[in-house]
Amino acid sequence: MGIVTGLKDIKRGGSNMLANQSTARLADKISQVLNDPEIKVDGATATYLETAMGPLKKLGEMQSSVHNGRFHAGRFGAIPLYEAHPAWERAFTRFKQDMAQPTADFVASQLPARTTSSTQAPAPPTAQRPGA
Repeated sequence: MGIVTGLKDIKRGGSNMLANQSTARLADKISQVLNDPEIKVDGATATYLETAMGPLKKLGEMQSSVHNGRFHAGRFGAIPLYEAHPAWERAFTRFKQDMAQPTADFVASQLPARTTSSTQAPAPPTAQRPGA
């Protein structure tokens, strides 16, 4: 839930190589929760998770890192160097932006209703002298 709401970041690994696997795994976990008959999910939570699941699946199918054309000389030969794939980064940024309003709606639906008595400031304490 923290990744979808933006409170946590996904596990990216070196050069962003694990990012697509992390989002695919998260989409699978959401699918399992929504499809498991033994797990009860309220309507607002289910809607919120369904909204996130599709884009997360697509991010999981995209390549999250790309060879940058350079190599590192290693003991057993040349090792290709990778960097974050710009298209994946743009798609992930768009996902977070697109989830901003659904996240706000979800959080608002989970908060208890406010009453006027809870929003009023408490009265200031009155000072009393000892022995008065």
